[in-house]
Amino acid sequence: VGRSAIHYAATQSNAIYDTLIDFGADPQLGDSEGLSAEACRRSPDRLRRTASAESSLMMRSMSTDDEFFDPDAPSDSMIDEWIENGEVAKLEQLVLDGRGHLLKEKTSTNEASKEFLRGLTVYQSKIDAIHKAVEDGDVRRVKSLIDRQQLALARDTYGMTPLHKALLHGQTNTVRHLLAKYPQCVNATDHNPEQASRWIKKDS
Repeated sequence: VGRSAIHYAATQSNAIYDTLIDFGADPQLGDSEGLSAEACRRSPDRLRRTASAESSLMMRSMSTDDEFFDPDAPSDSMIDEWIENGEVAKLEQLVLDGRGHLLKEKTSTNEASKEFLRGLTVYQSKIDAIHKAVEDGDVRRVKSLIDRQQLALARDTYGMTPLHKALLHGQTNTVRHLLAKYPQCVNATDHNPEQASRWIKKDS
């Protein structure tokens, strides 16, 4: 759906919206529907209504066998090509984008790809641990786990970054830490409106 953290901060009554702007968040940045955070700030119900409509559409689009709907994910054939050619950087980015599940049960004769796939479970577990620490507001553990710049943007299955999660769980200290240490995450966007709508309903 392409919403950054400031879209969700716009619906909250605390000062974190202004903090995000201070750290470079763009309130004019539109999502895939052209809805800006500034517009959400003026009329919070617009984001809630949009998310609700997207959720309904999403549920109609999904079959019961689908884990979730992700139309922007690379095709299976493209992933197989990356594996065959040993394009480990692209495989790693796939995991960092929250799409590591697409590599499940993949095998390879390419040595570089084979080594990467061998370490996939551990890598994914680390990303999951980062998100859990963020949700819990455990700043010390967040600092310990994010030991590379890329991990500050490591998304969950629904495309949410640690900053999205910190904001939506009301973990203000974690939000401030992430913004101060990893300013590049400020305008990062998610990619799943259904999950976003769940958080909005929960947080309302």
